[in-house]
Amino acid sequence: DPNHQADIDKAVAKAKAAREQGADVVAIAMHSVQEYLDYADSWQQSEAHELADTGAFDVIYGAGCHCAQPVENYNGTWIIYGLGNAVTESANTADTLVNNQGITARIQFAGKKGVAGSWRVNRIDWVPSANETQGKYQWCSLASDHPDGTCWDETQDANVRQRIWDVLYSHGRRSERGQGMEYYRGANEFIWPVVFR
Repeated sequence: DPNHQADIDKAVAKAKAAREQGADVVAIAMHSVQEYLDYADSWQQSEAHELADTGAFDVIYGAGCHCAQPVENYNGTWIIYGLGNAVTESANTADTLVNNQGITARIQFAGKKGVAGSWRVNRIDWVPSANETQGKYQWCSLASDHPDGTCWDETQDANVRQRIWDVLYSHGRRSERGQGMEYYRGANEFIWPVVFR
Protein backbone atom coordinates (compact mmCIF):
# COMPACT_ATOMS: atom_id res chain seq x y z
CA ASP A 1 0.00 0.00 0.00
CA PRO A 2 1.70 3.21 -1.12
CA ASN A 3 -0.28 5.24 1.46
CA HIS A 4 0.60 3.00 4.41
CA GLN A 5 3.14 5.25 6.13
CA ALA A 6 1.10 8.37 5.38
CA ASP A 7 -1.95 6.74 6.99
CA ILE A 8 0.05 5.82 10.12
CA ASP A 9 1.49 9.35 10.28
CA LYS A 10 -1.99 10.93 9.97
CA ALA A 11 -3.38 8.72 12.73
CA VAL A 12 -0.48 9.57 15.04
CA ALA A 13 -0.82 13.30 14.27
CA LYS A 14 -4.53 13.15 15.18
CA ALA A 15 -3.73 11.29 18.40
CA LYS A 16 -1.11 13.90 19.34
CA ALA A 17 -3.57 16.72 18.57
CA ALA A 18 -6.17 15.05 20.80
CA ARG A 19 -3.66 14.84 23.66
CA GLU A 20 -2.70 18.50 23.15
CA GLN A 21 -6.39 19.35 23.51
CA GLY A 22 -6.51 17.52 26.86
CA ALA A 23 -7.44 13.94 26.00
CA ASP A 24 -6.33 11.52 28.71
CA VAL A 25 -7.17 8.47 26.58
CA VAL A 26 -6.84 7.98 22.82
CA ALA A 27 -8.34 5.00 20.99
CA ILE A 28 -8.18 4.16 17.32
CA ALA A 29 -10.53 2.04 15.23
CA MET A 30 -8.86 -0.12 12.62
CA HIS A 31 -10.73 -1.63 9.67
CA SER A 32 -9.71 -5.11 8.57
CA VAL A 33 -9.31 -6.08 4.94
CA GLN A 34 -10.64 -9.64 5.00
CA GLU A 35 -14.08 -10.68 6.21
CA TYR A 36 -15.25 -13.74 8.16
CA LEU A 37 -11.88 -14.57 9.74
CA ASP A 38 -12.08 -15.38 13.43
CA TYR A 39 -8.34 -14.79 13.82
CA ALA A 40 -6.18 -11.73 13.26
CA ASP A 41 -4.44 -12.07 9.91
CA SER A 42 -0.85 -10.96 9.30
CA TRP A 43 -1.91 -7.54 7.92
CA GLN A 44 -4.06 -6.79 10.99
CA GLN A 45 -1.30 -7.83 13.36
CA SER A 46 1.44 -5.83 11.65
CA GLU A 47 -0.80 -2.75 11.31
CA ALA A 48 -1.96 -2.89 14.93
CA HIS A 49 1.57 -3.52 16.20
CA GLU A 50 2.92 -0.63 14.15
CA LEU A 51 0.22 1.68 15.57
CA ALA A 52 0.93 0.42 19.10
CA ASP A 53 4.68 0.90 18.65
CA THR A 54 4.12 4.64 18.09
CA GLY A 55 2.95 4.95 21.70
CA ALA A 56 0.18 7.29 20.57
CA PHE A 57 -2.77 5.03 21.40
CA ASP A 58 -4.11 3.53 24.62
CA VAL A 59 -6.32 0.97 22.93
CA ILE A 60 -6.84 -0.24 19.36
CA TYR A 61 -10.03 -1.93 18.26
CA GLY A 62 -11.07 -3.43 14.98
CA ALA A 63 -14.09 -3.83 12.80
CA GLY A 64 -14.72 -4.89 9.24
CA CYS A 65 -14.06 -8.60 9.66
CA HIS A 66 -17.71 -9.08 10.71
CA CYS A 67 -16.81 -11.56 13.46
CA ALA A 68 -15.22 -11.63 16.89
CA GLN A 69 -11.43 -11.86 16.76
CA PRO A 70 -8.69 -12.24 19.41
CA VAL A 71 -7.66 -9.72 22.04
CA GLU A 72 -3.97 -9.06 22.64
CA ASN A 73 -1.82 -7.00 24.97
CA TYR A 74 1.07 -5.94 22.76
CA ASN A 75 3.86 -4.05 24.54
CA GLY A 76 1.33 -2.53 26.94
CA THR A 77 -1.26 -1.55 24.31
CA TRP A 78 -4.52 -3.50 24.27
CA ILE A 79 -5.74 -4.58 20.83
CA ILE A 80 -9.22 -5.98 20.20
CA TYR A 81 -8.80 -7.19 16.62
CA GLY A 82 -12.49 -7.62 15.84
CA LEU A 83 -15.68 -6.76 17.70
CA GLY A 84 -17.81 -8.70 15.26
CA ASN A 85 -21.33 -7.65 14.40
CA ALA A 86 -23.97 -6.26 16.67
CA VAL A 87 -26.39 -5.31 13.93
CA THR A 88 -25.91 -6.56 10.40
CA GLU A 89 -27.55 -8.65 7.77
CA SER A 90 -27.64 -12.22 8.97
CA ALA A 91 -25.44 -14.80 7.28
CA ASN A 92 -26.71 -18.23 6.47
CA THR A 93 -23.82 -20.23 5.02
CA ALA A 94 -21.37 -22.32 7.02
CA ASP A 95 -18.51 -20.01 5.99
CA THR A 96 -20.26 -16.84 7.14
CA LEU A 97 -22.12 -17.90 10.32
CA VAL A 98 -19.55 -16.05 12.43
CA ASN A 99 -21.12 -12.93 10.88
CA ASN A 100 -24.06 -13.45 13.24
CA GLN A 101 -21.85 -13.10 16.31
CA GLY A 102 -19.85 -10.43 18.10
CA ILE A 103 -18.94 -8.91 21.41
CA THR A 104 -19.87 -5.78 23.26
CA ALA A 105 -16.77 -4.55 25.07
CA ARG A 106 -16.43 -2.08 27.92
CA ILE A 107 -12.93 -0.77 28.51
CA GLN A 108 -12.17 0.86 31.85
CA PHE A 109 -9.21 3.20 32.29
CA ALA A 110 -7.54 4.40 35.48
CA GLY A 111 -5.22 7.35 35.92
CA LYS A 112 -4.98 10.92 37.16
CA LYS A 113 -6.87 13.55 35.18
CA GLY A 114 -4.49 15.96 33.52
CA VAL A 115 -1.41 13.88 34.31
CA ALA A 116 -0.01 12.95 30.93
CA GLY A 117 0.78 9.29 30.52
CA SER A 118 -0.89 8.17 33.74
CA TRP A 119 -4.00 6.60 32.17
CA ARG A 120 -3.98 2.87 31.43
CA VAL A 121 -6.49 0.18 30.60
CA ASN A 122 -7.21 -1.52 33.91
CA ARG A 123 -10.15 -3.72 32.95
CA ILE A 124 -11.90 -5.02 29.86
CA ASP A 125 -15.38 -6.50 30.25
CA TRP A 126 -17.12 -8.16 27.36
CA VAL A 127 -20.38 -9.90 26.58
CA PRO A 128 -20.76 -12.26 23.62
CA SER A 129 -23.70 -11.48 21.38
CA ALA A 130 -25.70 -12.64 18.39
CA ASN A 131 -27.73 -10.67 15.89
CA GLU A 132 -30.60 -13.11 16.00
CA THR A 133 -33.22 -13.75 18.67
CA GLN A 134 -35.39 -16.81 18.12
CA GLY A 135 -35.26 -16.38 14.34
CA LYS A 136 -35.81 -12.60 14.41
CA TYR A 137 -33.15 -10.19 13.28
CA GLN A 138 -32.32 -8.40 16.54
CA TRP A 139 -29.35 -8.06 18.91
CA CYS A 140 -29.23 -10.73 21.62
CA SER A 141 -26.89 -11.18 24.59
CA LEU A 142 -25.27 -14.60 24.78
CA ALA A 143 -24.48 -14.12 28.48
CA SER A 144 -25.10 -17.31 30.43
CA ASP A 145 -27.88 -15.74 32.51
CA HIS A 146 -29.88 -15.00 29.32
CA PRO A 147 -31.03 -11.46 30.16
CA ASP A 148 -33.01 -11.36 26.89
CA GLY A 149 -33.89 -15.05 26.80
CA THR A 150 -32.03 -17.51 24.61
CA CYS A 151 -30.82 -16.32 21.22
CA TRP A 152 -31.26 -19.70 19.53
CA ASP A 153 -31.52 -22.39 22.22
CA GLU A 154 -29.51 -23.33 25.34
CA THR A 155 -27.16 -25.68 23.49
CA GLN A 156 -26.39 -23.44 20.51
CA ASP A 157 -26.04 -20.37 22.75
CA ALA A 158 -23.54 -22.24 24.97
CA ASN A 159 -21.59 -23.50 21.95
CA VAL A 160 -21.34 -20.04 20.39
CA ARG A 161 -20.45 -18.47 23.75
CA GLN A 162 -17.61 -21.01 24.13
CA ARG A 163 -16.47 -20.50 20.52
CA ILE A 164 -16.23 -16.72 21.05
CA TRP A 165 -14.38 -17.27 24.36
CA ASP A 166 -11.88 -19.54 22.59
CA VAL A 167 -11.37 -17.04 19.77
CA LEU A 168 -10.85 -14.02 22.02
CA TYR A 169 -8.34 -15.76 24.27
CA SER A 170 -6.48 -17.59 21.49
CA HIS A 171 -3.93 -14.92 20.60
CA GLY A 172 -0.93 -14.56 22.89
CA ARG A 173 -2.57 -16.37 25.81
CA ARG A 174 0.72 -17.65 27.23
CA SER A 175 2.55 -14.34 27.07
CA GLU A 176 -0.38 -12.43 28.59
CA ARG A 177 -0.63 -14.85 31.51
CA GLY A 178 3.08 -14.37 32.02
CA GLN A 179 2.42 -10.63 32.33
CA GLY A 180 0.02 -11.11 35.23
CA MET A 181 -3.20 -11.61 33.29
CA GLU A 182 -6.05 -13.30 35.07
CA TYR A 183 -9.14 -14.65 33.34
CA TYR A 184 -12.47 -15.52 34.85
CA ARG A 185 -16.09 -15.74 33.84
CA GLY A 186 -18.74 -13.82 35.68
CA ALA A 187 -22.41 -14.69 35.59
CA ASN A 188 -23.26 -11.95 33.10
CA GLU A 189 -19.99 -11.10 31.41
CA PHE A 190 -16.41 -12.09 30.87
CA ILE A 191 -13.65 -9.97 32.37
CA TRP A 192 -9.98 -9.24 31.74
CA PRO A 193 -8.78 -7.64 34.96
CA VAL A 194 -5.44 -6.11 34.14
CA VAL A 195 -2.77 -6.68 36.77
CA PHE A 196 0.34 -4.52 36.57
CA ARG A 197 3.44 -6.02 38.16
